[in-house]
Amino acid sequence: MLDWSLRFLCYDCLTVFLLALGISLRGRMTGEPPIGCLLLGLISALLWPVARELVLNGSCLAVFASRALLLSALAGALAGGISPMLNAALAHVLERVQEWSDILGLSLACSFGSLCVLPRLPVSGALVLALLLTLVPYTFADVALGDVARLVTASARIWRALLGAIGACAVMLFWPQQVLPHFPPDLLALASGLTLPLLLQRFWPR
Repeated sequence: MLDWSLRFLCYDCLTVFLLALGISLRGRMTGEPPIGCLLLGLISALLWPVARELVLNGSCLAVFASRALLLSALAGALAGGISPMLNAALAHVLERVQEWSDILGLSLACSFGSLCVLPRLPVSGALVLALLLTLVPYTFADVALGDVARLVTASARIWRALLGAIGACAVMLFWPQQVLPHFPPDLLALASGLTLPLLLQRFWPR
């Protein structure tokens, strides 16, 4: 099993990839040019680890020193930004990809962020701070796309992500160590943090 530093990097890379993919695809579906969507996805996704590192460590240089993190953000932005909108069928598929990458990125950022903050704050403070950090890239994208009301219209996804983060914190704090003793508790916590939002999105999409 990977040690904590490698797992942390994997979580970070997956988070920024999903954020970049969802945001750049959202721009493409509103008719914005590919290069603009690529840049929007790249910048928005990197705002999340930058904000987190600034709050927790006072410096964001580690973000830009991580080649894997930068490549993950670029890969997600490329995948979404250059996606062709050729016909209605393909546009529908990309819309579904955007929807699920959006909820996955939002939920993973909120749950992973809460686990990063949890050692330094009580649970309530960790959850609120993680949610605020998660909203940074989405708010930036909303402003760039001229859709500032989306924070209200898409609030269901935000609340689902917060519920997932609550579940992740609960698993991290109360999971019995004798159950699956060789399985990393942070991986179990993140799995829990993603399961509830995905189930709610699947059965109650609105």
